Amino acid sequence: MKTSILKLTILLLALLAAAGCRGSGPGGDETRPTPISEAPPAEGGGSADEGGGVGQSIPLRLWLPQDETAHAALQAAADAYTAANPGVAVTIETIDPAAYDQTVRDALGAGTAADVVALSPAAVCGLVGQLAAAPEGIVAAAGAIDPATLAPFQCNGVLYGLPIAAAPGGLTVKATAAAPGVAWDFVRFVATN
Repeated sequence: MKTSILKLTILLLALLAAAGCRGSGPGGDETRPTPISEAPPAEGGGSADEGGGVGQSIPLRLWLPQDETAHAALQAAADAYTAANPGVAVTIETIDPAAYDQTVRDALGAGTAADVVALSPAAVCGLVGQLAAAPEGIVAAAGAIDPATLAPFQCNGVLYGLPIAAAPGGLTVKATAAAPGVAWDFVRFVATN
């Protein structure tokens, strides 16, 4: 009888230990493929408290006017970013240039715009209420960018976008982006690489 109780106790302890080793995320996996922080390293993403989602897929949508050269350059940047950040997926959607500005304004107002939107510097300050301000880590990283090209993306001393070489203008993040930290880190990556 003592042997049976001992075996049962050992079995129960083994089961409890095995259950304690599983993570609480989907499938028990709480690992993030790459370290992600507010002050981004060479490649990063967004922290879990900014919507990064530990162990989850993070989809980002990017809108830009139809332009084959800009699309190819941004696709190459998106491919490099997603290769460094498994679990992040960037989808690039192009819009007819003749309708782009109005489409973006309407979609930002309705909250249906892509997470990341290409905008001319002249349009940024007029859309401040619908754009996310850059987090402190992005502002620090922007110090490496020419201040003259950065200035049009600042409204009342707050940074709302970063200039990019791939297309005229720059990239901004909508205020209601699902993963703003990841979206901003992608913008930083494109602007500084």
